[in-house]
Amino acid sequence: MAAPMEISTYADLSFTTRQDAAEFLVERAMPYIKELANPCLMDLGCGTGAVAMAAMRARSDLRTIALDISSANVRSARGKAAAAGFGNRMTAVCEDYMRWKGEKVDLIISDGVLHLVGGTNAGLAARLSSDLRRGGILLATMPIVSLGNTLRVTQRRLWTLMPAAADELVLRLAMRVYPNFHPDALRERIAYLRITPVRWFGPALVEEFSRHGLGLLSAENLESPSIAKLQHQLLIWRRR
Repeated sequence: MAAPMEISTYADLSFTTRQDAAEFLVERAMPYIKELANPCLMDLGCGTGAVAMAAMRARSDLRTIALDISSANVRSARGKAAAAGFGNRMTAVCEDYMRWKGEKVDLIISDGVLHLVGGTNAGLAARLSSDLRRGGILLATMPIVSLGNTLRVTQRRLWTLMPAAADELVLRLAMRVYPNFHPDALRERIAYLRITPVRWFGPALVEEFSRHGLGLLSAENLESPSIAKLQHQLLIWRRR
């Protein structure tokens, strides 16, 4: 387990969620709440709110809580919701998740965030469980325990020794390798090359989550859009 970055580090970053990724996650999540009327979803680590927006487009009776530590992300999510006419259905919150006090929800979607939340596995599991109503669903993407990820994290630790100016060289290379990505989106992601996970998805995490009433329903590999990104799985838990 790596030491977490300071909260201020994340607060100073912005991150634009890929629209295709958001729509994929929402598509996978919607069947789990199809029998519920007026469900409430939390987009945990919302970035610019793409998951919350996709969910509100999918269901007209759904409310969302878009939560992120970055004020820039929250402003963007709030503005996009207002522009789309969804402002009355989204509550955008700038807060550290582990300190936030809010209502229980039916569904939590968290894309590439749970491995960065500070604190212990037990603390995170307890918090997630307490925020979900009985029968509620947690759908998350997380990096897994693997040799490939171990090598990538080693490279990231070495990268932290490089001067910040090296990021510009990586950006130029990334623009050539991934021309389908907007340069601004690539620039946002480069900052995360210096970040290492607080936790991994593996048997220890599954056991801890289970102790707090979160039963794992499924785990499947995800195709990575980048060779630099840690290998993730799509994970679905149900609150007992």
